Amino acid sequence: MLDITFEKATVDDVKTIIGVKNASFYEDYIKHGESRGYNNPIEGITRTVQNNIVYKIQSHGNMIGYISVTQKSDSDFYLNCLCVVPAYENQGIGQMAMTFLEKQFSQAKHWSLEALADKKRNIYFYQKHGYQITKEYMDGNVKIVLFEKWSNIPV
Repeated sequence: MLDITFEKATVDDVKTIIGVKNASFYEDYIKHGESRGYNNPIEGITRTVQNNIVYKIQSHGNMIGYISVTQKSDSDFYLNCLCVVPAYENQGIGQMAMTFLEKQFSQAKHWSLEALADKKRNIYFYQKHGYQITKEYMDGNVKIVLFEKWSNIPV
């Protein structure tokens, strides 16, 4: 049984966060030759932890995932990143993370996030949680979809 916890990250977690992100986004990096989530510099992740709402996803005390949220206003949030290392995928952890976020930010009226257009599992996952694709665009060589969710749309 997985013992999953969500805990606020600190700057002491930055190197571990980079390892988690590298493991999570390596496949995208290999496929596309680039990935926003792969090989981030220590300074960038340190700023993210200092300036955003960042949680580490843990199993038995080991960091196995990462969540970063930007609060744009009292009720508007942007999900910068939700990732789980490949060894822990398909075990319901993403579902737990989304439930956690909805409880933590119950005042949210609007959420947005971006995802790779060719990651069908991720698209299905976010749509299952009430997100709708509102825009598609290219970022370098990679097609991105913008998802949005409003509180008045039933899941």
